[in-house]
Amino acid sequence: MDISMDLLRRILDLDHDTALSAVESRAGRCQHRLGSTVRSVARAAGEPVGELGDVLDKLEELRRQTYERIVGVCRGHGATTVLKGSAIAALYPPAVERWSRDVDVWIPDPAALWGAVGELAALYRHAEARVSVIDSTGRRDWAVGLDWVSPSSALEKPYGVELMTVPLSSGAAAVGVRSNLPAGTVHANLLLLAEELFEQEVRGRDILDAAILLDAVPADEMSALHAAADACRLAPELRTLLAAVAAVQGLDDHCCAARLATALTPSAEREQARRSTAPDATVSIRYGYPLDCSRRTAGPRLTEHEGQVLLSSPIGCFLMTSTAEVTPTAVRTALTHCAEH
Repeated sequence: MDISMDLLRRILDLDHDTALSAVESRAGRCQHRLGSTVRSVARAAGEPVGELGDVLDKLEELRRQTYERIVGVCRGHGATTVLKGSAIAALYPPAVERWSRDVDVWIPDPAALWGAVGELAALYRHAEARVSVIDSTGRRDWAVGLDWVSPSSALEKPYGVELMTVPLSSGAAAVGVRSNLPAGTVHANLLLLAEELFEQEVRGRDILDAAILLDAVPADEMSALHAAADACRLAPELRTLLAAVAAVQGLDDHCCAARLATALTPSAEREQARRSTAPDATVSIRYGYPLDCSRRTAGPRLTEHEGQVLLSSPIGCFLMTSTAEVTPTAVRTALTHCAEH
């Protein structure tokens, strides 16, 4: 699929004659994340990106190299799959860049995940940590995030890694935990993009990613993609994503997004009806409120104390809570217990 400046302007909802500076500015916003793609396409078209473009690309390359090292650390502890990111970038046309702000890795074995977390926390000692635990019927899953200031410039977006024992957990309260991905990189990453709609609106890069992924799906595999969306309970989100692709003038000519979105409508409506009448009550999610990140243990340990759930881990001690707010009294009680144990 050819990616031109005209196509990028349409994805970004800009006029065809919008200046490159304005295109790049809009593309770099969080809701689009297409800055590096715009620069690479503009450079290939002979438009002057100048020293500023070269510097931005150098910073992105340093980030990519760091993430490659992080994936290597994770693979040193166990089976690791990179989600989205470089897997999607490999399908982009030659010379068209797709950079990622962070890297998402799926490590199914909890012991391997926490081993990788411990090593990464030692490498990036000033990283801010996030953790959540998802309990569902017969299993416990973890999601851990680390963010740290760019070593190149504090003006740059932070670096980050997300590690999880389950690939599909967004919207778990509504659709449950899905512990496996469908076979094939293309189908898996389309559903990963769709799942993100539980947490955010469709972004410009999502539209381009989805179009490129769909372009790589053979016609005789469309029914398998439909079945995978049903199995993962993501038909409504995939339909929304495909509708956004189809809405961009000329883009649907390459990937049949509108046709597949229409075919998904009955499945999407059934899933929405199921969610409204039978929410998944077997899933419990607790989020970590950081207490003392200096108190680190070799592995994770959950303990209960006076009605609270505390986590000791390689990234510190956390109060695990299912609510959005934590009272000062609860924090003081948890801190006292953390200090004594």
